[in-house]
This record gives sequence, structure tokens and C-alpha cells, in this order.
Amino acid sequence: MNIVSNAQSVLATTTVSERRTHYFLLFIYMMLVCRLWIMPIGSSLWLDETATYWTVMHGAVESLGRSTAMAGQFHLYMLIVSLSVKMFGLNEIALRLPSVIASCISSYLIFRLGTRFSGLETGIFAAILFVCIPEICTEASNARPYALMVLCSLYAISYLIKLQDSYNWRNAAGYVIATTLMVYMHHISVPFFILLAIYSTICIKNKSKAYFANIIVLVLLLPLIYMIVNTRYDNSTLSFASTPSFISLIRAIATDLAILVAVIYCASKIFLRKKVHDLLPFYSSKIDVFIIGWFVIPIMLFYSISTYTDYKVFIPRYMVLAYPALAFLLAATLQKISLRTSRYAAIAILSAFSIYIGGLEFSPMHHNEDWRGALYKAKQIAEPSKIPILFNSGYLSTQNPGWEHQTSETPDLSPLSAYKINTKIIPLPLFVSDKSRQYLDLNVSAEISSVNSFLVVLRGNQTIDSWLNTYAQSHNFKRHEVGNFHRILVVRYEKNVSK
Repeated sequence: MNIVSNAQSVLATTTVSERRTHYFLLFIYMMLVCRLWIMPIGSSLWLDETATYWTVMHGAVESLGRSTAMAGQFHLYMLIVSLSVKMFGLNEIALRLPSVIASCISSYLIFRLGTRFSGLETGIFAAILFVCIPEICTEASNARPYALMVLCSLYAISYLIKLQDSYNWRNAAGYVIATTLMVYMHHISVPFFILLAIYSTICIKNKSKAYFANIIVLVLLLPLIYMIVNTRYDNSTLSFASTPSFISLIRAIATDLAILVAVIYCASKIFLRKKVHDLLPFYSSKIDVFIIGWFVIPIMLFYSISTYTDYKVFIPRYMVLAYPALAFLLAATLQKISLRTSRYAAIAILSAFSIYIGGLEFSPMHHNEDWRGALYKAKQIAEPSKIPILFNSGYLSTQNPGWEHQTSETPDLSPLSAYKINTKIIPLPLFVSDKSRQYLDLNVSAEISSVNSFLVVLRGNQTIDSWLNTYAQSHNFKRHEVGNFHRILVVRYEKNVSK
């Protein structure tokens, strides 16, 4: 009788202890979401986010036409953002709210998948680590479609895993819908759809039904092909990065968070000895192959495209679909530490590290571009005395024919749509070239030759800045740097009346 009573007491104590630890992990998760996802939601828009602003600023119906007119804008995502703006107003929070909500749902799906792969604690660890991954943090509060694309991909994977166990039409329909929405959310997810299609035909026993599901996806994507053909794309929008080196490939796989987890694992192996299991396998052989392929293959694919073609797509936000798998790999690594207190200490260290690299300021910015601060300062200086502003946003498309006719209402000057200034805007080219030099020497010189002061707003362009300095020195202007607002340079030039 005493033995039974003691056993019940131990069981009750264990249950209470597990609840406390789960509450502790939930607290860490909520703290990370608040700090890394929610707090940046009100910060300044960065350049591509101002394009989202420009696309949706006049409502859902007009956003469809504007999505076609500007490369990198996607109809489905813009409709979702338009709905958010309709409900909450045209501001930074409303623009980013769909991404934050999508990321929170994605973390729940990560938790469900991790629990299915291994257990409850692994699912919780995976959800926490998902929040910590820098590439995920950047897109979680970003007015761009990447967070919603990740959400669709996780739903597609969830239904795909269910299809392996029991093929029924509801799971097949879920896979078809989620995969189709993923591609419509952002066209960069097409390679990931190919991977899902290959995996589904290999791992699902009923091959004919797997083929049928993927064919339906292809049929549903036919309108997308029509939209791509009729969209005025500029190939430079997918070629603005440089060719990646092999070291950059290694860094994409061995991220700072992964390295820190490896250090924690090795330290635990040394000091805890028998309290740490062997690293492999992570889950089971079948799940390991799936997760490792999920993580490595998209990164390798984008590296190959960027190395062997003219399309330079090896940048973190294009590879974001691979990084949820990293959360599962890191969670499984921590689970190899059998001592519970050490596991929780490790997750606390990783959380603190993520907050540290995410920025210690009160309102962190994931993208180092403070267009709001720069243009507010320019507005304070220029509007009272109607000083003209020489402006370039930094878009590659400002080098295309017709860029000299840009106005504050055109997409290539989208920061001026988000943060308006009521003064004369003189567009600047992105680089100094043979054609742009003629425009600078004739048109820009004529515009500013008759004024005593003008402002310049540039997104980190040294060649234009050098031309302006040369012009200023030869025409008796004195340079005053107003400020460098996280890559956005604001400079005032005034006539030196003393000479």
C-alpha cells in the first residue's frame, strides 16, 4: 500500500514538475516572439517594404494593377495586405501584421510537427528555435510575402506527411491548396514545390494519387504563367547580388545559431559525459533524410543557380523555406542532452543570444534602413524654404530607360510615397554611367545651378555622391552631412557666400 502511495506521489510530483518546465518554455517562447517579432513591427519601412506600401496605398482593386506594373509584387500577398490596411489603416503595423500572424501560426505548425516526429518537448524546442533563427526573425515582421510563403510551405509539408500514413482526399486537397498558395505567394518557391513533388512521388505508396495531386497543382498554376508573361519584369531584380563563394554556402548551412548549438552539444559531451547521447540519428532514419533534405537541398539549389546562371538568388530571404528544417535539427541535437536542467539552460542561452544579435535597442530594426527618419529630417529642412531634393531610392530599375522622368508617385521612388515630402524632387540615377552622366551634367546641373541650397537623399551610392561632391566644389557649394540613417545618407549643400 505504501509502495502504491509513494508511486502515486512521485507521479504527481513529476506531472507538476513537467507543467512548471512547460510553463518556463512557454514564457521563453512568448518573450522571444514579443522581442524579435512584435517589437520591430513599428520601425521604419525598408526599401522593398515601401514598394508594398506603394502597391496597396490606393486599395485592393488598384493593388492588382500595381502588382503587375512593378517587379517583385505578388497579387495574392498584396490582396492580403490590402485587407489588413483596410482594417487597421495605412501604416507600418498594418503592413506587417499579416507576416507576424503567419509566423505565429507557422511556429505552432513547427510545434505540431516536432511533437509528431519525436515528442512534446522536442516540439516546444523546435518552436522556440524557429523563433530564434535570424532569417526567420527578419521576415516575421516584414511587409513582404516570405512569412506567408513559409506558412503555406509548412501546411503543404504537414499534409504531405499525413498522406504518407493515410491517403485520403482531404489530405490530398490540403496539400494541393497549400502548395498552390505557396507558389502564388512568391514565385521563388517554385524550386521548393519541385522538391515536394519529387518527395511525394517517392515516399507516398499510392503513386498514381501522388502524381494526380501534383498535376492538379500544375493546372492551378497555369494562371500564374499568364501573369508572369504579362508582367513587366526586369531580370536585374533577380540579379542584384554577387556570385556566391563556397564560404557563403557553408555559412548559409552553418549559421551562428547552429554553431552555438554545436558548441553547447560538444561542451555537454565533455562535461556531462554519459548524460549526452550520440548525435545521430536525430529522429528516425526516414525522418532524418526528409529533414536534412528539406534544409540542405534548397540552399544547394539556390547556390547552384547563382553560381552557374545569371540569376543571383543566393540571399537569405530567398532561402527562407529551408530554415524551418534547421529548427528541427537543432531541437533534436539539444534533445541528445538527457539531463533536463542542462537542456533548459541551453535553450535559455540560445534565447539570450538571439535577443543579443537581434539588437538591444528598445525598438529594433531587422533591416538597416531608416527611411522614415531620413525623410522626416529632409522634410523638416526642405519644406519650409522649398529646397529641392535630389533623390535616389537605390532600385536597380532606376538605371532603365525613362528613369529620369520618375516622380514621387512612381514605384521606383516608393519611399516618397510612404513618407511624403511636399517639395521639388529631382530624380537621380543609380550609377554614374555614360548616359546618366549626360543627364547629370545637363539636367541636374541646370536644376540646381539657380538655387542657393539643395538636399540629397541617397541609399548608399558612392559614385553619385562623388559626382555631387565634385560638382559642389566647382560651383562653390559647401557640403553639410545631415545624417546617415542606417544606410540612407542625407546631405545638404549650401552656396558658400563668403567667397
